[in-house]
Amino acid sequence: MYTSKDLQKIFRIGRETIRYYEKIGIIHGKVNATKYHYYDDLDIENLARILKYREFKFPLQQIKKLRSANHISDFQFVLTNQIKHLKSEIRIDEILETRLTWKMNELVAYSKGRKSFIKDDFYYDLAYSEEHGFAGNDKYPNFTNLSKTSDFPFSDFIAFTKITDNDELSFTNGGTAISKGIVDNLSIETNQLVHHSFDCIYQSYRVISQRMNDTLNIHPEVALLNKLHYQICNCPYVRQIAILKNKRIVQLNIPVNKSI
Repeated sequence: MYTSKDLQKIFRIGRETIRYYEKIGIIHGKVNATKYHYYDDLDIENLARILKYREFKFPLQQIKKLRSANHISDFQFVLTNQIKHLKSEIRIDEILETRLTWKMNELVAYSKGRKSFIKDDFYYDLAYSEEHGFAGNDKYPNFTNLSKTSDFPFSDFIAFTKITDNDELSFTNGGTAISKGIVDNLSIETNQLVHHSFDCIYQSYRVISQRMNDTLNIHPEVALLNKLHYQICNCPYVRQIAILKNKRIVQLNIPVNKSI
């Protein structure tokens, strides 16, 4: 027979972990008259197996399913699902690394004053509008549909604008956006998201106030686009690159068409 201290020494785990595994029925200690918990060889084997599965990142509920499987097919089913989960985790980590690299490259583009024409294709989740205020719940109103599907790390904050005759932009609504490429790669649900696709975007960078209550003058961009024979064809929008103490660094995106 083995005591809790024996198990702690053998497996290098804490007493609380042993008690928790016992509480949820993964191991079954026996209690003697003095209320000490004792464990037998089968408990040792079970605990070793549990810790081994934990190294493979199995959730405890899945470990319980493995221990209660009556048929090989049941066992294979749990293993297959975990393999899929691990592959998904690898893919997610790769995308997160790509996202951080993209942000670093955008900061370099900002520091160099880079300007370019690109395509843009993303799904948008409205969080705030001038007319209705925040669209989410009281607990966390800033982010709605994306946060419910745990996709927020893959998203950007985007704010749409309206343009005046004086080439000034005022912000009308904002929310989170996730690129179509990521949506397709991770099979993200898009039923509650709005799809935006632009064949040609003129892209530059600006610094704006953190509160976003000022207008943004884009006369230099408009003048350049006219010179290059482009016309604005849709509402400009900004994608947040970084938020600092009193300001935001944003990517300014102006949908355009080539003039005939």
